[in-house]
Amino acid sequence: MDNLTHSLVGAAIAKSGAERATPLATTTLVVAANAPDVDVLSMVNGSYFALAFRRGVTHGFPGIAVLALVITAGVIGWDRMFRLKRRPDAIPARPVAVLGLSVVGLMTHSMLDWLGVYGVRLAMPFQDLWKYRDALFIIDPWIWLVLGGALYLCTDFGTRARRMATAAAIVAGALVFLGMGLVGGAVWACGALALGVTGRNVGHLDERRQRGVAIAATGATVLYILTMITADDRARAEVVDAAEAEGWTVEDVLVSPRRGNPFAADVEVRTEAGYVPGEHRWLGSPRVVLFPTATVPLLDVPATLDSELADRIVARAHADRDAAYFLRWSRHPWTRVEESGEGWSVRIGDARYDDFPESGALAGITVELTRDDVR
Repeated sequence: MDNLTHSLVGAAIAKSGAERATPLATTTLVVAANAPDVDVLSMVNGSYFALAFRRGVTHGFPGIAVLALVITAGVIGWDRMFRLKRRPDAIPARPVAVLGLSVVGLMTHSMLDWLGVYGVRLAMPFQDLWKYRDALFIIDPWIWLVLGGALYLCTDFGTRARRMATAAAIVAGALVFLGMGLVGGAVWACGALALGVTGRNVGHLDERRQRGVAIAATGATVLYILTMITADDRARAEVVDAAEAEGWTVEDVLVSPRRGNPFAADVEVRTEAGYVPGEHRWLGSPRVVLFPTATVPLLDVPATLDSELADRIVARAHADRDAAYFLRWSRHPWTRVEESGEGWSVRIGDARYDDFPESGALAGITVELTRDDVR
């Protein structure tokens, strides 16, 4: 999930009562909820290396244990060196409580990442195995609305801070409109406006009411996630039934939630021949529509190419360093070979991101080979 969602979850847990466990509880939870993404620094080694490295060591359970200790040491160190020196009469942060909250924040990060189609490797570095739940899109504006709105109601803003919060809501609203379209964006905007008006009218809430609002929002978010998980399971079963009714042997099914629309999803059915795209709509009739004419072959080579030579070309392309990184990350890989001048152009992609050519390294990689490369 995006880092705004991770931050909102950490802050919501704090406002739900965890902030009473120790001073700096909110800081600890928000930092921990984002800490596993420190692996973004792997981008310095190239975007394809980052694909193979990210969502691994820092997101797995062993990494969580290490990060929890690092965060605890950092928070306690900052508390002793800065906060308590400025305010000697303040209550010190409690190391055991900070450690526990660090683990909670870190766990929410990995579990939220597991809910998407990108995946996460929870057993790294001991087992390089991707896990996916396919229940949420990487950015879910409804979680933004519920948790962000609750935190808005629970915060006593000054005039300047309120303006900044309003500006942030406007920016988020613009992003939502771009991703969801007019109808979904309008519903989201109405919800944001209602929360804004409510916040101005109710004024400052006491601690008990703040906790109640945060608990209600957190509970609603959990219920929403559980509903999306259940819906994904049911949608997968319906897609399998539809594919088998066509006489296909189903090897894997992906039901990928759409941006901001919990009632529709993009579908990929892996068969022996390739990936059959489609869509699932809860409000449609029929719910499942597959497009076999748009099937993406697992391997597409020119008919004139000798099979033994084709195998060598594909093997050489897959052995390319960046291609190997891409394939290590890929879930639904395909390979297409085309003649190119004195050699071949080999395109390697992942069917999950075929509809997102703007997604950088996720969209695939092209390996250029000469005849000398495959001798």
